[in-house]
Amino acid sequence: MTDPPRPAAPKPDPAGPWLPQPPQSSAGRGFPVVDSGPPKSPRSSGRPVLIGILVVAVVVIGAYLLFLRTPGDQVSPTAAPTTVAAGSPTPTPASPSMPSPTPAASSSTGPATAAATAQPTVSEVPTPGSGGPSATDLPIDPAIAASIREVIAGIPELRELDELAEVPFRFVGQEQFEREFAAMFMAENPAQRVAAEDELLTRLGFLSPEQDLQELILSLYSSQVAAFYDPLTGAFTVIVREGFDFGADDRIIVAHEYTHALQDQHYDLEATQVNDPAEGDQALAQLALIEGDATALMFDWATQNLSFEELLEVGGADATQDQAILDSMPPVLQRQITFPYFDGCSFVNTIRAGMGYDAVDAAYGDRPASTEQILHPEKYESGEPPIAVELPEIATALGTGWTDSYRQTMGEMLIDVWVREGVIPAATLPCFSPAVSDPAAAGWGGDRLVNLDGPDGSWAVYWATVWDSSTDAVEFLAAAEAAMADLSFSHEVGGASDPTDPNQPLIVVRVASDAATLAQLERVLDPG
Repeated sequence: MTDPPRPAAPKPDPAGPWLPQPPQSSAGRGFPVVDSGPPKSPRSSGRPVLIGILVVAVVVIGAYLLFLRTPGDQVSPTAAPTTVAAGSPTPTPASPSMPSPTPAASSSTGPATAAATAQPTVSEVPTPGSGGPSATDLPIDPAIAASIREVIAGIPELRELDELAEVPFRFVGQEQFEREFAAMFMAENPAQRVAAEDELLTRLGFLSPEQDLQELILSLYSSQVAAFYDPLTGAFTVIVREGFDFGADDRIIVAHEYTHALQDQHYDLEATQVNDPAEGDQALAQLALIEGDATALMFDWATQNLSFEELLEVGGADATQDQAILDSMPPVLQRQITFPYFDGCSFVNTIRAGMGYDAVDAAYGDRPASTEQILHPEKYESGEPPIAVELPEIATALGTGWTDSYRQTMGEMLIDVWVREGVIPAATLPCFSPAVSDPAAAGWGGDRLVNLDGPDGSWAVYWATVWDSSTDAVEFLAAAEAAMADLSFSHEVGGASDPTDPNQPLIVVRVASDAATLAQLERVLDPG
């Protein structure tokens, strides 16, 4: 069973602007793959590189574990989204229709009990996708294997999800992980898609022209990933770094990854992911549910199972070094990688405050539809969905030689990063209070963006945004002008009329390779 594509609006006249559509229900939407490891075979899901879904979700040791140790010293990124072209390293969808939960996943809103095992089990496993043991996998000390079993023993009861099948695991070295991640990244993200997203991020000012998106992502993930769960194999992998001793940090990580295995067994993470690369905001929101769930459990497990002395040891020198690497990245990547964990955890803690894990389990059947709902859990609980914004055939309107290279919904989180112009405010309490969006982003209602390439090196970006009120629209307009003040490309931002609802607050951002192209874009889309 799949969700149908959004209702097709009548094709607008090339001279008319986008058409906001009535809000769609958030029930039954699909979500991104979680902590996906090396694929069994080459595959290309068409997920967006940054906007929408993390191909490999990470336990951010540099930010999370160090926070456990010294909460007052932590700085949690709040506003740095990543905009993406179809097929990103972290985010989302790729085809017009999005797979929805399988019948079992969509109908199950509470812990499954059938086929429950009396005792959680784990076993060593060869490299995912291989037919036998891998010579490159590291041997696991029997004492460490026993410690892993000890860690997971109480998690099903703590998370209130029974283990339905044995969960295999393996250990790999840092170099092997980096090779596997690079191969996975290439399989998931075709070079053309990555290049389109890189161009878009540069054209909007998220990245500087000399920065290379793919290089940044590979560098960031090689330093930040401590472990991952692979829904294709049902196994989790631990990356063994120098000085690895399976201490408190590593046990916390195993608790996190094993939680993903339980999620997968009950809600089928691979089958229910968002696969439309143009729905990155939705995919990232749903990833925040998954990662937030595992992070909240990780917190609970740590506080119940680690001594005060062990908690003090969490996040040592390695975490400080990892944090430094994270801090050196463009804000959009920093925010992209931490959002599912910190903000997702806060979201999960909010919705489970009244009903406990029953509310979290129910959320897998009615998944968050936008990063706005993660940042404002009350909007999720009230069922306030994003407004669908449909764009006309802009490439056709511009004429011969013009093509679409990328379409995306940016969402509140990415807009927040953009209007903050790279400033990441200090967090309050990651996992316990949500990030506070800039007022210019907090009134987001919906948006749609298209990246276009034309003849002779010309290009244009057309970004239509819808706001909750006229005041919100005006705030965004002023913030957008400020965000583009030092942009070297031709640009403008202004209001536009909506033929379907004259009272709808609409703001359009236009960026182009040169003044003539910008004028052409305005002339064919917003005449008069």
